Amino acid sequence: MKMITSDLNLASEWRFYKDGNAWFCEVVGKKKTVFGLSIWEGYIRTSFFFTGKNSGGIDGLAKNSEIKNHSQK
Repeated sequence: MKMITSDLNLASEWRFYKDGNAWFCEVVGKKKTVFGLSIWEGYIRTSFFFTGKNSGGIDGLAKNSEIKNHSQK
């Protein structure tokens, strides 16, 4: 969290959601959401947010297509 807030100059806000029974942290830079992090029993999930302008670079990453398309499942 120190690296996120101090080194990268991003803000974080934690909330507990009773309906999902999990903690969620929204990380924001210049009023735009960079990623979300949720903590569940036994695992952590992150969600990254890309604009249309920079989302094309994702396809060029050397990662398994199953990983790149995971959010669409």
